[in-house]
Amino acid sequence: MSKFRILTPKGASFTVAGGGYDYEMEALEPIGAEIIEAPANEAEFIAAAKTADAIYAKGMRISKEVIDGLQNCKVITLGSVGVDSVDVKAATARGIPVTNVPDTFIEEVADHAMMLLLSGFRRLVEQDKMVRSGRWSEAGRNS
Repeated sequence: MSKFRILTPKGASFTVAGGGYDYEMEALEPIGAEIIEAPANEAEFIAAAKTADAIYAKGMRISKEVIDGLQNCKVITLGSVGVDSVDVKAATARGIPVTNVPDTFIEEVADHAMMLLLSGFRRLVEQDKMVRSGRWSEAGRNS
């Protein structure tokens, strides 16, 4: 049995349920921790979370009701920039710190924003449709 139990909602975000936690386990295995996926609906999550040492809250709202059901939780952590999916006031009242990663995906978001701006300016979707429908010369004139 593991020393620490970290509970996370199953399939509640962009990750695939059971898809692996290789990066997380690099840090957690040395301290004898395990990540357990629980159903992402609130009632079942509360039941599974009662004795968890930590909550890895990815994509699921961690409400006051969830927090009030925690008996052993030492931290609620998010792999995202904000903490708006967690009732921080309820967690603070229970003495449970809430952590996040404020500088995650900054470059990726900036790259994506620039890509969208450029594709809009160059009318990429419209041009793609013209080329695919055989309207090559028309697509070239409209750029």
